[in-house]
Amino acid sequence: DRRQRQMCIRDRLKAKGFNDVIVTVSDKQVDVVVSDKEIADNKRAQIEDVIKRKTGLEASAITITPAK
Repeated sequence: DRRQRQMCIRDRLKAKGFNDVIVTVSDKQVDVVVSDKEIADNKRAQIEDVIKRKTGLEASAITITPAK
């Protein structure tokens, strides 16, 4: 279920220190908005790792957007 995957991804990201996260999951794409104004490469890798493990999608299907 899409909603369950969204909640699971959000909860795992929060556990890794990403407190304000919005996650949207579709069949072929995951969009994530984080509260950070910039996202360091290591943080981006952490986010992508969680999403890839939970969805099986590749990094190219993951969009991570910092808050403005």
